[in-house]
Amino acid sequence: MSEVKTPKILANKTNFVYKELENSIKKGFILSVISALFSMYAYYALKNDLDKIDNMPFIREN
Repeated sequence: MSEVKTPKILANKTNFVYKELENSIKKGFILSVISALFSMYAYYALKNDLDKIDNMPFIREN
């Protein structure tokens, strides 16, 4: 069974979201995201990692 991690708030100023995800995403993971912004650049940077996950619920907030 997968370990559930405590949610983090990442601001892309002192730590980068894609780096945190890059180090955390594993095959078969379910990744839940709440974000106002998720750019195509972020997707491109994570594409190989995102291809490993089973599901990614995404909530876009304004």
